[in-house]
Amino acid sequence: MQIIPTILTNSLEDLEEKTKFLEGRTNLVQIDVIDGKFAANRTFPLERLNDYQIPNLFWDIHLMVRNPFSWVEKCSFVLAQRVVGHIEFMGDQLDFIDRAESEGMEVGLAVDLPTSLELLSQEALFRVDLVLILSVKAGLGGQKFDAEALKKV
Repeated sequence: MQIIPTILTNSLEDLEEKTKFLEGRTNLVQIDVIDGKFAANRTFPLERLNDYQIPNLFWDIHLMVRNPFSWVEKCSFVLAQRVVGHIEFMGDQLDFIDRAESEGMEVGLAVDLPTSLELLSQEALFRVDLVLILSVKAGLGGQKFDAEALKKV
């Protein structure tokens, strides 16, 4: 089992402070990326992650974006170890998986709190490295845990 800290911010100063704090404490950090279309919030430009590369600290990119397929190459550019895309605005889950794997990344699928698990492709389920079940509505930090997520798990 691995606990992966998450950073959700639109501030580059906050990103720098948090990545420095995590240096030496973990080797994998999930970075939440929100495009302002999937959810009302918006995070810093993904490309700026290259400014915060720390040896032995790898990125797990959680894409809360309208078209996750189109973001896979950007995730590869910032040397992400894994990319996790939301199924809600994903065309074909298998295409997303193929694209991420072709870029040399591990791949995950995310399911927002109100989304039914029936939208998760059974074939895709057996090809991914992880499934992320959100316990809050995607887009904002600091929300209260919703036990409905446990039923999905």
